[in-house]
Amino acid sequence: MTFGYANKFLTFLVFVAVTGSAQTKLPNTPAGDTLRTWLEVFNSGDRRKVEEYVRTVDKSESVVGLLSFHSRTGAFEVLSIESSEPLHLRFRMKDRTGMITLASLFVKDGHPPTVETFAMNPIPPGATPINVVLDADERKRVIEGIASTLTEYYVMPGNAQKMVTALKAQSSQS
Repeated sequence: MTFGYANKFLTFLVFVAVTGSAQTKLPNTPAGDTLRTWLEVFNSGDRRKVEEYVRTVDKSESVVGLLSFHSRTGAFEVLSIESSEPLHLRFRMKDRTGMITLASLFVKDGHPPTVETFAMNPIPPGATPINVVLDADERKRVIEGIASTLTEYYVMPGNAQKMVTALKAQSSQS
């Protein structure tokens, strides 16, 4: 990364941090900073900002996909932080239509942090989401059960092993 590019990106992140919304306080962690950046970029609907975000923070996204999603949902507002760790956030947010979404963001630490996974699950109107908390032993049993079932029954064994490996890697990070 050249010094000029680093300065441009740092200026971009400072702009995002300063102009971020006054919603629920987001943690000052790599995950919180990344969510703050995503909200500023996504909520703006500005193609140039979205292009910069995709190029530097979340290469798995597409500019067209994010802009299309923005045209359907408008801006998001974070309602609550369900859990917070330096590289992982679970949170609820609401779009302009009033749809509540439960989301989970995992980032890789770096300069800047980059998105590893960003999952959003809309909650249907009238539904009451259940927040299940598993202790470490229960979590391990659930993951082993899923891995065992995938290994035994999945149609393509090679893909089953890839999913088991990814599941175990993800569970070791959270």
